[in-house]
Amino acid sequence: MTADYQSARTRRVNENTGRWESIYPAPIDSTLGNSITKELEKYDGGDVYGMGQDYDTYVAKLPAAYLSADMLRVNELAGQDSYELDVEIIVLDDQHYREVCKRAGVSEGAVILLNHLSYNDKGYLKDITPYSGQLQRIRLFTADGGSREVEIQAQLLKDEIPTELFYPKTNPVRLIVPGATVRGYSWMNAPRDTTGYIEYANSVLAEHFPNQENADYMESGFSARVYMTRDYVRVMNIAIVLVIDFLYCFTVFLMLIGFTNVVSTLSTNVLMRAREFAVLMSIGMTLEGLEKMLALESILCSLRAIILGVPIGLALTYLINLPIRSMFPIPYRIPAGPMLICSAAVLVITLVITKAATLKLRNQNLIETIRAGGI
Repeated sequence: MTADYQSARTRRVNENTGRWESIYPAPIDSTLGNSITKELEKYDGGDVYGMGQDYDTYVAKLPAAYLSADMLRVNELAGQDSYELDVEIIVLDDQHYREVCKRAGVSEGAVILLNHLSYNDKGYLKDITPYSGQLQRIRLFTADGGSREVEIQAQLLKDEIPTELFYPKTNPVRLIVPGATVRGYSWMNAPRDTTGYIEYANSVLAEHFPNQENADYMESGFSARVYMTRDYVRVMNIAIVLVIDFLYCFTVFLMLIGFTNVVSTLSTNVLMRAREFAVLMSIGMTLEGLEKMLALESILCSLRAIILGVPIGLALTYLINLPIRSMFPIPYRIPAGPMLICSAAVLVITLVITKAATLKLRNQNLIETIRAGGI
């Protein structure tokens, strides 16, 4: 279960600096976020993970010496003396903040840098350590021209970062701070009674964030909701599911059309050559020999289609995958198993269709077939 609070956001260009800045009409303070965490834990005494985020307020200017070679290569930043990177500010509830500080080996009140970055490398998800261990201070800049320096007391690498802090589309600089006012806050829990918890959590959020009755989304300057995390993911992915279902249906439809064409073509081909087969049988070819000849022909035709069609199909799917993997970590993989199954199915289908068509030749009169030129 996830209880979530998000302030609305307005994006505008700062008149003094010309930089884009985000305005939050209803931000949430980490003290209030921690207080709600304790209230939610009262429901059944479970562990509630409270976490707040702010993605848009700060940028950091880092000297090149503090960036790893992997980070420079990822961002293609070579040749510059300093770099401007977006900053994500993270606040945690008191209990889990203490646990992170203990894991990092620092006392409470410390600022901790999450020294890990995942990125899409031509369809493959890659993990790197973006900053050197000597990075101890970061100057943060706001869109209005203000700045403040932050001292980093510890860094956490990938294997040391709690699972709850791994999520997509994060900024390259991620700082856990002891307290801050942020745009949004989430409370994650796994209650035994989900129905009762939803009602209880909604009442807690309504008490702290009273919303206008029948207000539209963000009309009050914020949104507060409680939802099943798994169901929310499904709803967010419904467009992808619909597209996938459409593609599967379209593929099956095309396969049925192709199968019908193959049946029609092979059957017609055998019947149109009835006179040729009658001549061959009149000079000594047996029906079994004729069936073997047609089976060999069907196999050769199928192999030719497979040899030509598979490379063309692979080339087309590879070209389709190029723009997709530039945006998402979806690598191109050759579907060797399905290709072998489909190739075997094509051979079997053509043999069965040819066999069925030759059954019509068993009862033909050779003389009448030769004379008439067909059945």
